Amino acid sequence: MAIIGGGLRRFLDELGELPNKSLIVVLPVNVRPKDDEGGGNAVATILATLGTDVADPVQRLAAVTASTRAAKAQLRSMDKDAILAYSAALMAPYGVQLASTLSGVKPPWPYTFNLCVSNVPGPEDVLYLRGSRMEASYPVSLVAHSQALNVTLQSYAGTLNFGFIGCRDTLPHLQRLAVYTGEALDQLAAADGAAGLGS
Repeated sequence: MAIIGGGLRRFLDELGELPNKSLIVVLPVNVRPKDDEGGGNAVATILATLGTDVADPVQRLAAVTASTRAAKAQLRSMDKDAILAYSAALMAPYGVQLASTLSGVKPPWPYTFNLCVSNVPGPEDVLYLRGSRMEASYPVSLVAHSQALNVTLQSYAGTLNFGFIGCRDTLPHLQRLAVYTGEALDQLAAADGAAGLGS
């Protein structure tokens, strides 16, 4: 998430739209206990900072890490019903956003989050189809009314691939965000190495 924040920081700054406060991301998280083999999804949502207000990549990583750890600790302190109620409360304004778009009436309160970032586990082994190796798997998610960007990550055979889906009118030249996110990874790795922090 810190590298997505770094990519978004540069992208929004280039557009002259970088806010003073960090963008807030909604994250789906698995809340199924390890010993529960039941079917269906057991997913809750948390909010976290993307650190778009932090220029230094190592400090941005620290801000994102602290934010996500605090949000996950809050979930761990709740029972199942409280987790469901909390997640519903976080997502309720999203339903209002949709109703607002359909009705044309803007709600008098700010939105809960700026974008969604999700991480979808993919196959750990290399896949083949009729002898041809699948080189990569890129996720394609969706954006809804009042949501300009969705970032989905998917693992595949030891790699991690990013899918950026966005509203062209709101976020022109979205491919730049993908490039800037890759560069943010390089910057974080270089800063991490220079600081002697290790991987």
